[in-house]
Amino acid sequence: MGKKNRRNKNAATSGDDMSEVSSMMSFSTAASDRSESDHVEYIDDDSKFKMMIDEIGNKNSKTSVPALKFIFTKMQQMPMTSLLASQKLTLSTELYRALRKSKSDFRLMLLKCIAVLFLSLDEEDANEIFEDVQRELIASLKDKVKDAALALGIVTSTCFNPDLVCASFAAYRDIIKRAYLKGDDLPPVLKGTDAVFVTSCLESWSYLIAATSHYGGFRRLIEKEIDELSPELPGLLRSASVDVRLAASEAAALATEIAREFRGDEFDFDNVDDMLECLDDLAQGTAVGGGSVKSLKKNDRKNQKMTVRNTRDLILDRVPADVKTVQISIQEQLELDNYCDITRYEGICWCLEGGINMHLTYNELLRNADWFELGSIVPRVTKLDKLDAIDKLHRQVVRGQIDKNRNNARKKERQNRADDHYYD
Repeated sequence: MGKKNRRNKNAATSGDDMSEVSSMMSFSTAASDRSESDHVEYIDDDSKFKMMIDEIGNKNSKTSVPALKFIFTKMQQMPMTSLLASQKLTLSTELYRALRKSKSDFRLMLLKCIAVLFLSLDEEDANEIFEDVQRELIASLKDKVKDAALALGIVTSTCFNPDLVCASFAAYRDIIKRAYLKGDDLPPVLKGTDAVFVTSCLESWSYLIAATSHYGGFRRLIEKEIDELSPELPGLLRSASVDVRLAASEAAALATEIAREFRGDEFDFDNVDDMLECLDDLAQGTAVGGGSVKSLKKNDRKNQKMTVRNTRDLILDRVPADVKTVQISIQEQLELDNYCDITRYEGICWCLEGGINMHLTYNELLRNADWFELGSIVPRVTKLDKLDAIDKLHRQVVRGQIDKNRNNARKKERQNRADDHYYD
């Protein structure tokens, strides 16, 4: 009886040992599988960026849209000059091929991505893909893709060949001339979509003029463009569309500022009296040649007066643009003291969005003398590098204590006044 129990006990012990061994084997197998899967899933950002490029043209929007968002976000966050230089041909080809069949928001992101790509490349790399991208954007412009106008302007502003830049200016003028005065000296009636399209091309023309006016060897081209558009500015200022009038006013300010820089401070256009007459009427809130603009929205009238008055002050009284200061980082500021710099800054904000300060800090193209003259890249300083920095919580506590003391003082003063009145 004792031997049988001992045998059963040994059998139970051996069974427990086997179960422990099997559990250990299963654990080690699971651990090895988990380590292998972790190794396979880990991909660095550069490799993922290259993989996402191939997914931009995917027919399934659930694949193509996240891929484009990843690429666009990475390009906005930091100028990836070295990586984009090696991937420029593949990326640009995928972007403009997807542009041909894209719609709405996806199309807008594609256009912004193309613009950021060219702002992130150096001159030599950008020239290799410029003509192909320019051809595709001009084709999109002819197909009435509104946002293609500014994308074309930003892409062209990175080109230092005047002969290639001429094609972009010509594409803009072909569309702007739809708003020129006709033989009866009456502005044409533009449909809603046509007015938006003409406005976009006028604004992009202004951006491209502002961006290329400081390039060496571009003076003859810039003067030619200004001389071609300036005779039509009074007619554009008479347009029934508020947006067209605002864009024409900004174009007049830029054209005047650049022309005086080239030809002297005393220069005025031959039709300056006609332009001032239109600007005076618009600044007073009346339609050119009589009538009223009260039917327009209040905000539109306000914006129109502000822009028109600035342009009028520049042309008539030679009042320069108000200085606009942009805080790039703790140790750097960008001062925009003329209409050219303000227009260029607002143009690149369209595509860089929240990454504008990082690009102004580390993007060599934007920091050189042809753009914002920020000089060599300055190492970025954080709040931790400042020994006397006061953190946000400390400032809030101090501000709260100051408010509390002020409120107590006011309360005590009110009590004293009440007591004095009582005793009177």
